Amino acid sequence: MVFINHKEGTVEFIHYSPFDDKHGLGKTKEQLDLEGVLVSAPPASIPRNGKQSIMKYSTETKKIYYEYIDIPETEEDTIKKDLEMLKLENAELMMKSAMTDMNIETVKNENAEMMFRLASIEMGGVL
Repeated sequence: MVFINHKEGTVEFIHYSPFDDKHGLGKTKEQLDLEGVLVSAPPASIPRNGKQSIMKYSTETKKIYYEYIDIPETEEDTIKKDLEMLKLENAELMMKSAMTDMNIETVKNENAEMMFRLASIEMGGVL
């Protein structure tokens, strides 16, 4: 048996050997029933990305359940997100710069072609 101590629905501690002669709680089943709940095994929480599970006990339904709360973002997480955002912004700026360079080359080529045509006209259309 596993003993789950709760106060106002919040699980305070779990003891996996409450009746052990050496490491047990030294209480009877009836005494423990007044302080918490005895179960064969607590239910497993379901892992959820970015969430922390908190074991709870419903005094109404007499069941154990989990409440899931957001895990606060660490400074390291914030730095990683900022770095990824800066990498993306840098890639976008590189793309814009490449597009600008291509546009400049296009204008240069068009300008060179127009100058060639003008020179040809001035030379009497010889070329």
